This record gives sequence, C-alpha cells and structure tokens, in this order.
Amino acid sequence: MPKGVMIDHRGASNTILDLNERVRLTAQDRIFAISSLSFDLSVYDIFGTLTAGAALVMGTNRERSEDPAYWRALVDQHQVTLWNSVPALAQLLASEGSPSENLRTFLLSGDWIPLSLPDALRKQFPKAELLSLGGATEASIWSIIHPITQLSPEWPSVPYGRPLRHQSWLVLDENLQPCPPWVPGKLYIGGIGVALGYWNRPELTASQFIPDFSSSVKNATLYCTGDWGRLRPAHDRKLSLEFLGRQDSQVKINGYRIELGEIEAALQKHSALAQAAVTIQGSPPELIAHLVPDQGLIAEKTISKLDAKTTSSSEAGSAKAIPLPPHSGLEGIFQRQSHRRFLGQTVTLGALAKLLSSAQAHVIEGAALPKRRYPSAGSLYSVDLYLKVIEERVKGLSAGIYRYHSSQHQLEPIADDLAQEKIFEINQTIAEQSAFCLFLVADLAPITAVYGERARDFAHLEAGYLAQLLMEQASQHELGLCPVNEAGFSEIPSALNLRESHLCLHALLGGMIEPSWTERWVSPQETNSQSLLERIEADLAKQLPSYMVPRRFQILHSLPLSANGKIDRDALPELEAPKETTFVAPRTNLEKTVTGIWQDLLELPQVGLNDHFFQLGGNSLQAIQLLGKLRQEGYPSLTIAQLFGALTPSAQVKLLQELPSAEEEAIPTVSRSEDEERSDDEVEAQLRKLLSDQSS
Repeated sequence: MPKGVMIDHRGASNTILDLNERVRLTAQDRIFAISSLSFDLSVYDIFGTLTAGAALVMGTNRERSEDPAYWRALVDQHQVTLWNSVPALAQLLASEGSPSENLRTFLLSGDWIPLSLPDALRKQFPKAELLSLGGATEASIWSIIHPITQLSPEWPSVPYGRPLRHQSWLVLDENLQPCPPWVPGKLYIGGIGVALGYWNRPELTASQFIPDFSSSVKNATLYCTGDWGRLRPAHDRKLSLEFLGRQDSQVKINGYRIELGEIEAALQKHSALAQAAVTIQGSPPELIAHLVPDQGLIAEKTISKLDAKTTSSSEAGSAKAIPLPPHSGLEGIFQRQSHRRFLGQTVTLGALAKLLSSAQAHVIEGAALPKRRYPSAGSLYSVDLYLKVIEERVKGLSAGIYRYHSSQHQLEPIADDLAQEKIFEINQTIAEQSAFCLFLVADLAPITAVYGERARDFAHLEAGYLAQLLMEQASQHELGLCPVNEAGFSEIPSALNLRESHLCLHALLGGMIEPSWTERWVSPQETNSQSLLERIEADLAKQLPSYMVPRRFQILHSLPLSANGKIDRDALPELEAPKETTFVAPRTNLEKTVTGIWQDLLELPQVGLNDHFFQLGGNSLQAIQLLGKLRQEGYPSLTIAQLFGALTPSAQVKLLQELPSAEEEAIPTVSRSEDEERSDDEVEAQLRKLLSDQSS
C-alpha cells in the first residue's frame, strides 16, 4: 500500500538538481527507465531527464520487461549512458552481454550493495562511475551519496557516504543526543528534502517526523528512518556515515542482539555466492541463510601445482616439433564443468602440457595398439587436436597454430595465427579473456574405409569423449574450458592446412581460472551443496561471533524480488524442519559420559551419537560450558577451536580419544622419603625402568 508521502517541489528539485550537477547530465545523455512508477527512483528517471533535456529509454515489450537480456539489448541499441536502480537489478545487467563503454554512470540505492558488485559492473562497463545513494521517500528520494572507488577488504559493506546539498544526516541516541564517532545510533534525515508528512495520516506523521531543534530554519523537522548507523573517519579524515541496517532487521536470539544485514554482508563477501539473505524462522527462533551460488564460478578442487619447464618464444616459433614437459600421472576423473569467463592471465606451458596429456597415446605392454583415456571406434583415433595460442597468453609459446602429436607428446607449429574475430564472432567476450583455443578435427578418410557412411557419426562420438575428458581435467591445472559456437568454423580449414577429408567438430576456448574457484569443487563422495555450505560456515566463523553464524542453510536458484527490485523476504520459502537422524545410542563409557553431559546441559531426555549440538538447540554459551565439563572429565588440553570442529558426540569422542588424558599429561615423580630409604643403585635402577616404560 502506498504511504502517501507529501513532498513539495522544493525538496524534489533540490535532489534532482544536485544529482544532475554531480553526474554532469546533458541533452546527449540517455537514461534507462527500469524502475516502476510506484517506486521513488522513477521520480529522478523522469524529472532528472526532463530537467537536463536528456532522453528516457523505455522498453515496450511487456513480456520481456523482466528479462535482463532485453534490458541489455536496449542499453546497447540506444547507447544508454546512465543506469538508476537497486543493486539486484544492476547485478542482473552485469551478467549480460559483452563489455561496453557507453554506460558511464550507475546510481545504486534502495538496498545493500554487495561488495562484489562494483567489480562485476566495471568488467562490463569499464568507464562507468559508480555512485551509492541512500535516503528515503520521506526525504525526497535521496539524501546521501558515496562515490564507489576502491573498496577496502575489511569493509563489511559499501559506506553510506555524506549528505547531499542542503540536506543533513544525524546519528542520535535514545535521548536524541548526537552519538560520537564509532558509536551506533538511530539515523535521522534533516534539511529541505524532508517531507511534509503522510497524507491524511496524522498519527503516523507525528511518530516519524520530529522537530529539528538543531536547525536555524523555522519549523524544521527530522525524519526518523528506522535505520541504524554510525559515523566513522574516512581516508580524508572527514566523517562518513556507515549504514548498520534497519531497526526492524535487528533480532534477539539467546539474549544476543543480532543485525541480519551484517550477516548478509559477510555472506556476500564469499566468492562462491551470487546473492544471500538471512531470516529468522522457527520456535525457538534460529538464523536461516538463503543462498544463491555463483554457478559461473563452480569448478574442481585444485590439485597440487607442479613445476614445468618452458620453451623460449624463439624456439617455439621455429618449424621444429616442440617437446612438452612429460606428464604421466593419471589423476581421478572429475565432473565436467564449463567456464564462461577467464582471468585473462598468462598460462604456463607446463599447465597446458598437462592438459594436452589427456589425449596422449600410451604404449601398453602386450597391446597391439597404443591406448588412450577415451574410446574410439576400432581404436582408429581419427580426431586430432589443434591448438591456437593467443599472443603473450601462453608463457613459452609464440602466438600461432600448432598440431598436437599424441604419440610423441609434442606440438608442431603449422601457421602464424588465425583471425580470432572471424571464428569467435558470437563469443567475443569469452574469446578476449581466453589464452588459447583447442580445435578437435577429424580425418574422415581412414575411418570411412572401415565404417563407410557411419564414419562421421563415430568421429563425432570420439570428439565428444575427448572434449569431455579435456573439460574434466582442465580445472586440475587451474585452467577452464568453454565450448563455443560453430559459427566461423568455415574459416578454419585453410588456416589449419586441412585437407578435404578433415572436419572441424569442436572448439574449446581455454584460459586461467581463479584458484579459489577450483576450491569449490567437491570429491565424487560429496554433494556440491553440502561441501559448499561447510566452507561457507567455516568462512563465517572467521568473520562473525559464533552466535551470529547461521547453522541452517537453503540453496536457491534465485532470491525472490519485489516489484521494486528489492529482495522480498516474505516470499522466501520456509525451510523444512531438520530431518531426524537415526538415533545411535552410546555404548562405551566415554560415549555415555559425553552424551550424559549433553543431556544435562541441553536438558534433553536422550542424546544420540550423531546428533548435532546446535540443531539440538545449543548455543555458544552452552558450548563454553560443555568445554569446561569435558576438561573436568580429564581432558585439560581440549580447546574451544577443537570443540567447534567436532559438534556431534561421535566426533567429540573421537577427538577426546586422540587427546592425552590428565593422567598421561602428569609427570611421574619419586617421593623424597622413598629416595632416602633406597640406595643410589636402587634409585638409578628405578629411574632406568621408568625411562624404559615411557619409551615403550
């Protein structure tokens, strides 16, 4: 329901004129109308545009109005220069299309700005200025601004900034007194942008708008935003405002006051996540983290890096075959993964050699023909690998075209270069980031002699097996591969010196991927989601106190958004109650001791060996009490870090069994009275026996 905020022309004009001046809006600019007319951001879209004589670009296809690809098409077609939206919509735009320099300004407001968003936008729009804006409809759209330049890694979120012209922000305590720097308080907005109140709602107006006694303007008022914040010194030593979340997003669990936004900010720092939201569910209440993984970054767990010899560029440019560093290890096969972006960094010849060794022919004793790691009809192996190296992207190889000889594990230079823009016309964005391209080319002549009309089908099968194997193995060497469109394949035969019987079946762009991307792969015994959640939980534990770390997680394809593009928390699905684990009763004395302590602390009638401490309702205070109880049982060296790494009775029993007991830690002594009663020879013999017992 609309709030009916009464804004005068002076307040709205002040905001619009200030912003137009800051972003240097002119008649040559184009603004994209992404926000609905019921959202106050549209006020600037319309009147900011008209005031400067600029043009407003509006989509007319209602069926595609929520399609980011449609937005991007309009942005490119009409050369849009300014984008004004909530962060979630800008994040969707950043995932579409190829880099462009037309869009020069982003205005981001209305919600938390993920720390990963600025870099994502700059990759797509390298010349864009990013501005964080804050405020309220009750204060003429925006009242505060912060240019997003270089982000400090210790920031929990993008700073709120400093007031716009003729506006003010105050951080006040419960007595309406100013809070000193670093002390949190309630946020109030003052200045000429403050609304007159709510239409026909005098009680609500009186509760939200209070007199501004600090202003020299007669009848000036302050608007209570319902947010928390604090002042903190910026790099220029001036005070800047830090947003700490909404008053209604602060909750209390187990006696601790928790700001949900702070947890969300910590989650959004994780490179494996695209989005995150935190809610409270259940009784007693517990923290639930709703997560959207970044699917484009999921990759295999990296295998240890191996040094490899490299060949100088001068040697690589010669016509001689190039021996590649040997690689005989046959690591386990992992799930195939396609990568849609690369780092654009130099690939080592060693890493490339290890990847190519996946196609190497191995001579097996007793076998009539060499064997490879993928099948081929009749073991004819009609598919060859050709390699295109992009200039200065593979250390030790000159730019050009090479043929891979699988029997000798060598590269043969066959051409200087291949026009990239012709082959990858549809895949330019990925191609520009890549370091090399692999072409899978079949020679149909020998296979046709055996299989006739089925030759092409069998060649496609072999190429498919080889492509899958290469994609499986790439991430072991911090490389990623991406299959690309066949458009432009007609240019390949002449560049590769192919005969008429040759057919290019596949092309795979390749490049470096971030090592942290590969860490998000799991072994075949793990599920992707469970392994990811364990890493996220461990990462949160390093940033937040234990009582702020969610113990339950929900993986979603996307977060529900309201009509204004903000996260619709009410629409987040309820998380089902945890499935009951099979009850495993304690058997040994130590198992009974541990579960007994749990029962006393958590006031439960029974505890099984596989029960989880926090899922049974335990909290961090009770975990400290548990530590003390276990130490009293004879394990004084047990630490809180060890305890938090073992949160089931079964895991704790195993941990305790590996620790020295109090008796084992004690140093044996010989009493003085016994020494006096024994001879020197007897004492020496006793000491020798004691040392012998300890060594055995």
